[in-house]
Amino acid sequence: KDRLVSIQRVTKVTKGGRTFSFSAIVVVGNESGVVGYGLGLGLSFVWAGILHVWILIFGGKGDYTKTYQLIVYARTPRYIFGWFPIISYIVWIYDLILLIIGTEKVHELSRLRAILMYVIPVALLFIFYVLIFIIVIIVLKANPDILKDIIAAQV
Repeated sequence: KDRLVSIQRVTKVTKGGRTFSFSAIVVVGNESGVVGYGLGLGLSFVWAGILHVWILIFGGKGDYTKTYQLIVYARTPRYIFGWFPIISYIVWIYDLILLIIGTEKVHELSRLRAILMYVIPVALLFIFYVLIFIIVIIVLKANPDILKDIIAAQV
């Protein structure tokens, strides 16, 4: 369920005149204490902090607010198109490309450094998953009845 908490008209005065827009706060949850908006918003700030530290390790020059803006802008296509089953994979790649280009421009890093900054964790995660898969295969070959025991324990 979702509930509209507030809606506000926002006016911005520029050289060309006034621009009007609206901001809305919507709370999403299951009415049993789980609130998606607060959790999602809070985790976005944490993810931006982790990414900002990673960018500083690689020699980035921007500040935290620029890193947060970079994440929000890069994830916008995922929020719009990510719920389509096959398109979500393409959008994930596009999200990564936007992060690389944005990091290069905003934090004044070379393209190679910006690419490595995102490819290294993805490669390490891939290697970790492959190792887990290999360990599971080895355990299942050594003891084929373990899967039956696990299923029997759950029933």
